Amino acid sequence: MNERAVYNSEDGKWYGEHETPWVIRNLGVGEKVHPFHSAVADTYNEAFGVLFNHPLEIPQIQRSVRRVELA
Repeated sequence: MNERAVYNSEDGKWYGEHETPWVIRNLGVGEKVHPFHSAVADTYNEAFGVLFNHPLEIPQIQRSVRRVELA
């Protein structure tokens, strides 16, 4: 999954990338407007956990064997 949190400095809240308040939503007749999910957090990791209900998974750094060039 490609989930991202976006910070809005105007209201000091975090939003999901596609749920930001500046996104224009086209609704049909009879469709309900759902509120945006937002979070107040100090760090990106904290906001991500609140918005998506799971911690941010950072992949482990993997190193490969260095090649030695012989002259």
